[in-house]
Amino acid sequence: MAPPSAPASPASSAGSLNDGPPSLDQLVEYYLVSKRSLSSISHVWHAREIVESARAALEENAVLAAKITFLRHALGRQVAKLEGIRHGLALVDGEGAEGFKTMVDALDAASTRLNSTLDVLRETAVEPALRPWTEPPKHLFDFVDESGVHELYASIKASMDRFDGARSALTVTAQAFDDDLERVQVVLRGAVRDKGEVYTEGSVVPALFYALETHATETASHLEGLVKHYDLCVSALKHTEGGGDAMTRASADDQQASALAGLGVDLRVDDTVPPSISDEERAGMLAVLVKDAAEVDDVVAEIRDRLAEMEEQLAQIRAFIDGLHDRNGELQTALRLVKQVATATPAYIAACLDFQGAWEEEKGVLRAKMDEVEGLREFYSGFAGAYDGLLVEAHRRLLVKREMEKVVHAASVQIERLYQADLKEREKFRAAQAEYIPSDLWPGLTRPPPAYTVALEEGDCPEIGAAALEGAVKRLGGVKRGER
Repeated sequence: MAPPSAPASPASSAGSLNDGPPSLDQLVEYYLVSKRSLSSISHVWHAREIVESARAALEENAVLAAKITFLRHALGRQVAKLEGIRHGLALVDGEGAEGFKTMVDALDAASTRLNSTLDVLRETAVEPALRPWTEPPKHLFDFVDESGVHELYASIKASMDRFDGARSALTVTAQAFDDDLERVQVVLRGAVRDKGEVYTEGSVVPALFYALETHATETASHLEGLVKHYDLCVSALKHTEGGGDAMTRASADDQQASALAGLGVDLRVDDTVPPSISDEERAGMLAVLVKDAAEVDDVVAEIRDRLAEMEEQLAQIRAFIDGLHDRNGELQTALRLVKQVATATPAYIAACLDFQGAWEEEKGVLRAKMDEVEGLREFYSGFAGAYDGLLVEAHRRLLVKREMEKVVHAASVQIERLYQADLKEREKFRAAQAEYIPSDLWPGLTRPPPAYTVALEEGDCPEIGAAALEGAVKRLGGVKRGER
């Protein structure tokens, strides 16, 4: 009766033919044990049910695996497209931010140059000789329209604020896009389940199914061996004097028959007299019976062990199938999320276009403002240079005035000398000839020589301080050499 995987291990209670053939009581005990062992048929039926359940799970595994594979590939393509759009948003944002930073750096440099020029105006005191003496000291900056500078800076700040607002709107949109994609990615990566199960690409179901089929085949083979052993026990009792009656009495007292009948096993013994056998044949039969009797408990235990292992393997299959159902549900959820994200994608793209348009508009505004800043710097730099020229011009005019005063003084001395000489000649002529010439002949005969007066009408020329004049000349010399 030994099954292929059950080694013979005789029990001490089975005895051995070396001690003589088994007694009638021993044969009855072997018979009863073998009949009880046939209850293992319930395990075999259960093993068959397990195999059928596993076969259905194998089919379900194939269907679910196909669905999951299709969903994963479809979702992978869709997510790749969405990530491409998100990458485009990032590029637009990055290019805009980089362009804005470059523009702001250029504006900062222009503003620094303008402020440096204004600082020069703040530090340059107006020469007191150029202003009324009653007026408090002034600086060149006092003649600057500061409100214009403030308005220019305010307009630049307003443009920057508009850009920041547009970029903030794009950032909010991009974050919403990222959140949507992250929800999809979490599902695709596989959320941690309460069972602690994690889906893997390789299915364990086929291998477990084949293992279950092997176990079911082995349990059926063991049951077949137990049935043969039972038949051998019945035959041994029939070929033993008084064995038939002992078997009938044992069956009447044994409740196992009714239990086995409930399992569909008919153990009613045929009353026909078996054909006679020789003593040698009977001895061989009893030797096999004794050997098999020692293995009955081990075979029954192995059937139970195999059934327990099959139940554990079926539980693994069901857990894996449950995992596939969970995974399929997660991918279906991801598919719905992808559809939602795809529905919102036009709004994301529109926000990106809005940002691009806003940046292009503000870029033009900021460039114009930078030109204005440079224009103001050039204007006020020219103002500072013109003031230096003004100091030099005032000094030049003063020098010319002084030259003119010299000429006027020399001319006045010469005129006075001619006047006195003319006066003497007139007196001499009048003394010599006046008594002969009638007074009404030339009314101007007795008049004095013509008199000339040189007077300063306009042209007040202030005297510039030596330090201020020297600084102005030096700075103007630097401008001519390209140093200013």
